[in-house]
Amino acid sequence: MGRSQTVNCIGQGIEETDSTGGSSSRIYDAMNKMEVSQEIEKAKRRGESIVGWYAQTKTGCKTLGTDHPYDIIKTESIKLPKLIECPICGGVGRKESRSVVQCCFVCDGSGITKNGYWKQWQDWQLNGIRAEFA
Repeated sequence: MGRSQTVNCIGQGIEETDSTGGSSSRIYDAMNKMEVSQEIEKAKRRGESIVGWYAQTKTGCKTLGTDHPYDIIKTESIKLPKLIECPICGGVGRKESRSVVQCCFVCDGSGITKNGYWKQWQDWQLNGIRAEFA
């Protein structure tokens, strides 16, 4: 058996009804405000929207600005950090060719990142991604 990890923040997509009459909604995982912003951007790029977020941990409550876990916080009510276009992939984030999907690890495939976030990697690590998205 594998280990499990508690995710700080969970986003909920729009509830949809399937062919059997049941309903479901897509979920989005994030550990901090930057990841919340990135998940919102990735959902937009797929033509989806995230209705609200809830926290599973005290850190998640702090991230979402609530005192109670599992309270749904509307996406537009969350104070998010200012992110910039990823300079490593040029804001593309994700590139598909045939059966291969290439995701930028600096912006986690969203095309946006914190200013200077890429400085935690070495140039030789970033050059491969730059080449893939050039």
